[in-house]
Amino acid sequence: MKIKYADIARHLGVSKAAVSLAVNNKPGISNETRKRILDYIQDLENHPSPSKKVLLVYFKVNSKHILNMNYPIYTDVFSVFSAEAAARGYSFSTVYVEDSAEYALLECMREDVAAVILFATSMKDTLYKQFTNLNKPVILYDQEAPDSAHSSVCIDSYTALRQAIRVLDPSENETVKYIQSDAPIYNTETRRKAFVVAMLDRGFYVGKDDFITVDFMPEPAAIQLEQYFRSHPLPNCIVAENYTTAIGLLVAMRSMQVSIPERVRIVSIDELPEYVPGKERIWQIRVPHSERATITMDLLEYEMQHRDQIKVRILGIPTVLAPEYLSQKRP
Repeated sequence: MKIKYADIARHLGVSKAAVSLAVNNKPGISNETRKRILDYIQDLENHPSPSKKVLLVYFKVNSKHILNMNYPIYTDVFSVFSAEAAARGYSFSTVYVEDSAEYALLECMREDVAAVILFATSMKDTLYKQFTNLNKPVILYDQEAPDSAHSSVCIDSYTALRQAIRVLDPSENETVKYIQSDAPIYNTETRRKAFVVAMLDRGFYVGKDDFITVDFMPEPAAIQLEQYFRSHPLPNCIVAENYTTAIGLLVAMRSMQVSIPERVRIVSIDELPEYVPGKERIWQIRVPHSERATITMDLLEYEMQHRDQIKVRILGIPTVLAPEYLSQKRP
């Protein structure tokens, strides 16, 4: 095992030079200090500690969701996990799960893995059950633990949808449509339930015709939405349940030359990437993805030190990003 002089010096409260002198049997330090250093090194060599690694298990939902990892939300979150692990003195690696979790489970059970993060946006309950008996800390990111046996860091979807309906502010004579993607993941399913609740809070009943289902990816979604709105009345307000459906919607509205927000008011549940044209004309509900990754690492480190503590669910509170035209109206 490679032992760093800096680590020895930090632990014993001596200088790196003193460690070097002791190891190389050179004068310049007391016999007592030399013995402390050499005894400590000998103890490390006789009782090596396993390397500390945080393993992230990423659950893929389908090929479209895999491609979507190219969007900034995913790359930023992965970068935060890696950086936060390094800052805490852990190595970091990722393993992927699609249909079978066998390989990921074997990786989780390795002795050098100190803790596991389940990136569970698209994790199915059947796959989750295979990870419940790991004898090490496990935290879920982006989904609640179905059995409440593990802590989780999620999105407050109900607050997000209440914010969305509040900024759209539909009157009793206006129509509101919800655009949902065809990806069956935890966040989208939770947002749909939250939409119904948020609308009921405003006195609106939601029926199945108020939901429009489109492809998860923006390009086919744009085609589907343009076809739909050319044969159906355009609503006054539209909620796009994630940034991919919002991108598709903006493309469709631009193709149809629909004025936003004069003709239709739009809100996206999730912040759109910088390169998307027209996004300054819609409301966006910013979901704290990267911040939740940092909180997940804090919670994981706490559980490594307090294994038998109560499990918790932490909800990241979304915030409203006002469209450009509103900002210009402010004094």
